[in-house]
Amino acid sequence: MSLEEKVKHANENFQELSSDQIIEILKEIQPFFQSQITQDYLSGKFEGISKTPEESEKKKLCSALKAYFDWYLQGL
Repeated sequence: MSLEEKVKHANENFQELSSDQIIEILKEIQPFFQSQITQDYLSGKFEGISKTPEESEKKKLCSALKAYFDWYLQGL
């Protein structure tokens, strides 16, 4: 499956994915964001989410990052 297909699938099936799966895909697209500030922001978010103990809270935090899938699919 290509990265674009993974992102489309994740975007369409967001609620069915675990926070770990969402973060894994976001980490794959992270280098495509040209701004170092954006890449650093995402790294900080990933770290914060990984330190959160409950999956439901992790999922809520991940939902705030869903727009990054859209931006990737739109060609950044």
